[in-house]
Amino acid sequence: MPNLKIFDEYATEAELAQQIGRSIRTLRLWRQKRIGPPWTEMGRRVLYHHAAIPLWLKSLEHNPVRARRRAA
Repeated sequence: MPNLKIFDEYATEAELAQQIGRSIRTLRLWRQKRIGPPWTEMGRRVLYHHAAIPLWLKSLEHNPVRARRRAA
């Protein structure tokens, strides 16, 4: 049977926290509030799919809207 590296597609809590500059505790609070990037639970292990992280970040983007000038 070939050695499948399924978990290579996932980041652990610690890896993601380091990548985005947040703490593991913050990630846990986000999960509790059902915000933040999508996650997968396998027992007590929490994993984040690498492909989902950029999509989540993209969903947080804000497009600046130029304010209208008021007539003087």
